Amino acid sequence: MKKEKKLFECEFTEYNGDQEYTHKKLVRANTEEQARRILTKWLRDWYCDDDAEPIKVGNKITGYDFFGGCPIVSKIHVYRETTKEHFMQEAFEAALIEEDNL
Repeated sequence: MKKEKKLFECEFTEYNGDQEYTHKKLVRANTEEQARRILTKWLRDWYCDDDAEPIKVGNKITGYDFFGGCPIVSKIHVYRETTKEHFMQEAFEAALIEEDNL
Protein backbone atom coordinates (compact mmCIF):
# COMPACT_ATOMS: atom_id res chain seq x y z
CA MET A 1 0.00 0.00 0.00
CA LYS A 2 1.37 3.38 -1.01
CA LYS A 3 1.86 5.81 1.87
CA GLU A 4 -0.03 9.07 1.43
CA LYS A 5 2.22 12.12 1.25
CA LYS A 6 1.90 14.98 3.72
CA LEU A 7 1.33 18.66 2.98
CA PHE A 8 3.94 21.15 4.14
CA GLU A 9 3.43 24.89 4.39
CA CYS A 10 6.50 26.54 2.89
CA GLU A 11 7.50 30.13 2.41
CA PHE A 12 10.22 31.86 0.50
CA THR A 13 11.32 35.48 0.65
CA GLU A 14 12.65 37.20 -2.42
CA TYR A 15 14.93 40.19 -1.91
CA ASN A 16 15.05 42.13 -5.16
CA GLY A 17 16.92 45.38 -4.80
CA ASP A 18 15.11 47.41 -2.13
CA GLN A 19 11.97 45.29 -2.46
CA GLU A 20 11.07 42.23 -0.39
CA TYR A 21 8.39 39.76 -1.43
CA THR A 22 7.21 36.79 0.62
CA HIS A 23 5.34 33.93 -1.02
CA LYS A 24 3.66 30.89 0.53
CA LYS A 25 3.49 27.54 -1.21
CA LEU A 26 1.92 24.24 -0.30
CA VAL A 27 4.23 21.31 -1.03
CA ARG A 28 3.24 17.62 -1.07
CA ALA A 29 6.09 15.45 0.23
CA ASN A 30 6.94 12.56 2.55
CA THR A 31 9.26 14.58 4.83
CA GLU A 32 10.20 18.17 5.61
CA GLU A 33 13.56 17.68 3.89
CA GLN A 34 11.86 16.38 0.75
CA ALA A 35 9.53 19.41 0.84
CA ARG A 36 12.58 21.70 0.96
CA ARG A 37 14.15 19.88 -2.03
CA ILE A 38 10.91 20.12 -4.04
CA LEU A 39 10.56 23.85 -3.29
CA THR A 40 14.23 24.41 -4.14
CA LYS A 41 13.83 22.67 -7.50
CA TRP A 42 10.69 24.71 -8.19
CA LEU A 43 12.55 27.94 -7.35
CA ARG A 44 15.48 27.03 -9.57
CA ASP A 45 13.07 26.29 -12.44
CA TRP A 46 11.14 29.51 -11.74
CA TYR A 47 14.29 31.64 -11.82
CA CYS A 48 15.88 29.56 -14.62
CA ASP A 49 19.06 29.33 -12.56
CA ASP A 50 20.46 25.84 -11.95
CA ASP A 51 23.75 27.38 -10.80
CA ALA A 52 22.29 29.21 -7.80
CA GLU A 53 24.71 29.44 -4.88
CA PRO A 54 23.42 28.06 -1.56
CA ILE A 55 23.16 30.33 1.48
CA LYS A 56 24.30 28.37 4.52
CA VAL A 57 23.91 28.88 8.24
CA GLY A 58 26.35 26.37 9.64
CA ASN A 59 25.80 23.26 7.55
CA LYS A 60 22.11 23.98 6.85
CA ILE A 61 21.10 25.50 3.51
CA THR A 62 18.55 28.25 4.23
CA GLY A 63 18.21 29.72 0.75
CA TYR A 64 19.91 30.46 -2.55
CA ASP A 65 21.60 33.40 -4.27
CA PHE A 66 20.11 33.51 -7.73
CA PHE A 67 21.91 35.24 -10.60
CA GLY A 68 25.13 35.60 -8.62
CA GLY A 69 23.33 37.20 -5.67
CA CYS A 70 22.20 40.12 -7.75
CA PRO A 71 19.41 41.03 -7.84
CA ILE A 72 17.55 38.10 -6.21
CA VAL A 73 18.16 36.16 -3.02
CA SER A 74 15.55 33.70 -1.79
CA LYS A 75 15.38 32.33 1.72
CA ILE A 76 13.40 29.14 2.18
CA HIS A 77 11.37 28.23 5.25
CA VAL A 78 9.43 25.01 5.75
CA TYR A 79 7.13 25.90 8.61
CA ARG A 80 5.00 22.91 9.37
CA GLU A 81 2.97 20.01 8.24
CA THR A 82 -0.55 21.25 7.48
CA THR A 83 -3.83 20.36 5.83
CA LYS A 84 -5.38 21.75 2.67
CA GLU A 85 -8.26 23.16 4.70
CA HIS A 86 -5.99 24.92 7.22
CA PHE A 87 -3.78 26.37 4.48
CA MET A 88 -6.82 27.65 2.56
CA GLN A 89 -8.39 29.13 5.71
CA GLU A 90 -5.17 31.02 6.52
CA ALA A 91 -4.93 32.29 2.93
CA PHE A 92 -8.56 33.42 3.09
CA GLU A 93 -8.04 35.24 6.40
CA ALA A 94 -4.85 36.92 5.14
CA ALA A 95 -6.62 38.17 2.01
CA LEU A 96 -9.90 39.25 3.65
CA ILE A 97 -10.50 42.95 4.24
CA GLU A 98 -13.53 43.89 6.31
CA GLU A 99 -14.67 47.32 7.41
CA ASP A 100 -14.58 46.17 11.06
CA ASN A 101 -10.82 45.56 10.71
CA LEU A 102 -10.03 49.09 9.47
